[in-house]
Amino acid sequence: MSGRGLHESVLDLEGSGCLDWYKGGCEGPTEPRESLSGTGTLIPRCDSHWDAALDRDEALRFRYPHNAPADFDPSYAGESWDGE
Repeated sequence: MSGRGLHESVLDLEGSGCLDWYKGGCEGPTEPRESLSGTGTLIPRCDSHWDAALDRDEALRFRYPHNAPADFDPSYAGESWDGE
């Protein structure tokens, strides 16, 4: 892998199929899609599995938001939202 950076992709996307092929239900073209974790890694996914990944990501971000909810009060349990 010399000469290739991480952001270009750790995966060799040439001729590969959907990363989630083993789950079944592949539909649509398989294309390199940027990782939802923010690493910049390209991940090959079909349209169906890409939509499922977006749904999972949205659910996680809703459940674990970046900012504290409006009703969060650190005095309830001596906790903090930002880890300080």
